[in-house]
Amino acid sequence: MSMKLAILILHYNTPDLTAKLADSIEGSIVIDNGSSPGKAYKGKRRVIKQKNFGFTKGWNEAINAVYDEYDAFWLMNSDIRISESSIQRIKTILKRKDVDLVSPSYNCWMKDGQNHNTGDIREVGCIEFTAPVLKKPVIEKIGFFDERFIRGYGVEFDYCYRMREAGLKIWVDDASSFYHIGQQTIKKNGSYMEYSKTANLELTSGLLKKYGMKYKEIIFKGISIPSDFNMSIAIYTTIFGDYAPLRKVPFQSVKAEYYCITDNPTNKCEGWKTIVVDRPRHDLHPRMRAKFYKLFPWELKELSEKEITIYIDGSIQITEPNFIEYCIKNLNNDMLLFKHPNRICIYEEAKASIGLRKYKDENISGQINNYQAYHPKNFGLWACGVMIRKHTDRVKALMAAWWWENISWTYQDQLSFPVVCRLLKFTPDTFIENQYNSGYFKVHWHDDNHAENTRVKKQIMSMTQIEPAENKLTVSVLMSVFNTPVAEANQAISSILKQDHNDFQFVIIDDNSSKPELLRYLKLLKDKRIVQVRTYENKGLAYALNLGLNYCTGDIVIRMDADDIASPYLISHHLDYFSRNPGAVICGVQISGFGEKTFKTHHPPIVTKEMAARNDKFWFVNHPGIAFKKSVVESVGAYGTCPINLPEDYHLWCKLLKAGYVINNMPDMLIRYRVKRKEERNHNEWVKYLEENRKMLIL
Repeated sequence: MSMKLAILILHYNTPDLTAKLADSIEGSIVIDNGSSPGKAYKGKRRVIKQKNFGFTKGWNEAINAVYDEYDAFWLMNSDIRISESSIQRIKTILKRKDVDLVSPSYNCWMKDGQNHNTGDIREVGCIEFTAPVLKKPVIEKIGFFDERFIRGYGVEFDYCYRMREAGLKIWVDDASSFYHIGQQTIKKNGSYMEYSKTANLELTSGLLKKYGMKYKEIIFKGISIPSDFNMSIAIYTTIFGDYAPLRKVPFQSVKAEYYCITDNPTNKCEGWKTIVVDRPRHDLHPRMRAKFYKLFPWELKELSEKEITIYIDGSIQITEPNFIEYCIKNLNNDMLLFKHPNRICIYEEAKASIGLRKYKDENISGQINNYQAYHPKNFGLWACGVMIRKHTDRVKALMAAWWWENISWTYQDQLSFPVVCRLLKFTPDTFIENQYNSGYFKVHWHDDNHAENTRVKKQIMSMTQIEPAENKLTVSVLMSVFNTPVAEANQAISSILKQDHNDFQFVIIDDNSSKPELLRYLKLLKDKRIVQVRTYENKGLAYALNLGLNYCTGDIVIRMDADDIASPYLISHHLDYFSRNPGAVICGVQISGFGEKTFKTHHPPIVTKEMAARNDKFWFVNHPGIAFKKSVVESVGAYGTCPINLPEDYHLWCKLLKAGYVINNMPDMLIRYRVKRKEERNHNEWVKYLEENRKMLIL
């Protein structure tokens, strides 16, 4: 007998978010937790209304409402985004008898809940309750959630501890994932500051009352816990000369210490600890002295013991009480920054910088002329006024290289940072929202930052007012069709037209098809996003794709085969990825096979030339669903004719790797790949041939 799974979405005053999630999941049930008049969910899914019980009791009541109908319960916050492939993956996992509670990986605080790129499930000691899946026998064995944790802060620690004590198993699945936007209900329905104070007090007092003074030793033993409990964090700024005043920081939901590193002992402000330093040497420009500690906070004893430091420029004022939480939740690897809000590469940044007074005597032209010999255009540009870093050896090496570049050229560090990142093969995380004007902080521009001429002055002064660069990324989907069965072509094309992100161009190349039914079908396609081009001689897929590239107007091109099926999140996931990773040029997805054979890929998150060359059996990326920056692919000759008979896509990947580019892969299963009867050749020998020749082309 199959397991009946209830997908429950707890809704409170966020109708747009709830509708987007619920309407995308067939069979989901919306639990209206006492929403205000006019803010109810109005979609097509089943709705169960209840009083506003708060988070924990709300879930208990929701489960009780459908308890007799289902065998397992998926408790989803309304502010998440999840793909259909991840949902199907979790449904499959639930068939395992040893899985009692499971969650897809996501951008959470707990390290165990983040994606570890294993491609499989991992047993953990605790997960956050943002989208947990709970089997009914767990409730029958240990009961419901403890309702003293009204707002949900602490309930997961308590419940997972009870599960561990009962011998029940908790899992995180790296082959499925979702994205949590975070705090949407709180932000839209009251004061986050007051809510956070009350919730954190509830967490501490609840665990204290239930487990006593040693609750941390009992509850948190052997598990990865949020930064509130086990991570030392410092926010710091460097102010030398009279650059800027210190500004008071509002109450933060995550604990941290605040340091001002300065040469002026009068730089004081409530909440900040002032550290007056006498080095580096005084003959350096004050900006370079400040930059020394910007890059090397661990040179000071007070900051050397911290696990994470958050640097903010002296011109930046923190305005939101969840600023630190926002930073930590987006920090998945070693370093996190914002993408530059205006420009996409150092060459654009250099043109804007030359007109500023503060760089009047700096040799920016010489620096940029030097970089042009080896650093590509449109590689990416980060804003360095906010930097979140873990004090790892990798980060320290990057900072050392960056300092040397600043000493060698100019103190316009935003020019040199992308260069050292590329040379050291380091890609920092970027914020998913990626907006300098997001409301978490305010930038106070200085007079000496303003341009001498009116044109550049207006450009600088409008930096916080214009739309961020990543929101302007345009997308083209490229498909070639040749005598594809109409039913298959319809599935493929429909899956693109039904994407949750609908602003894109869809280029379809009919490569001289001869089937009348297919030609009739293509002729009837009337969607305004579609651009159809027909060839009058079939010259093969490489020729058709290169022709299609000429018609693609998007910054990013996503490849789609005419007989596969795309997840409705294919485009939006790629846009998210390229927005978070401005230096990325090509990104694949995981695929699942159906038809003659079923399979699932587990491609690595990153592939370099060295990695590809040293692996004997290493199929590292798939063509269906891949996205790339059009300009980069065209710079290496796009889909060329391979002299040793490699497939056009495989040949392209080799050219990109040889040119020094990196191939990335998302963990999400976003393409269903139709597997047909293989051609008459030995598959193993064919793969061996590909791998041997790949090395020859790369090296």
